[in-house]
Amino acid sequence: MFEFLRSRRKLGVVTGFLLLSVGLILAIPAVPGPGIPIALLGLVILSSHFSWAKRLLDWAKQKSNWSPGAKLPLDSEGKERPRPIFTKADP
Repeated sequence: MFEFLRSRRKLGVVTGFLLLSVGLILAIPAVPGPGIPIALLGLVILSSHFSWAKRLLDWAKQKSNWSPGAKLPLDSEGKERPRPIFTKADP
């Protein structure tokens, strides 16, 4: 029984690191592919095993300014405006 749990943990860790590394490679601008979502999926898997991955995932959530229950800002006509994907840094 315990051997099964250990092998399952190893499989999760290997899968998480594999997804994280492939995602980071695909996140390079010259390489096509969905790099950031794959890297985040790897972090989600690794966050159940390592505290550093959970902290990094929490940091990424905070930086994304996304919350499931948040309402979108309204424009001058009272319609919801989509959130910008990238924001300009203050000069």
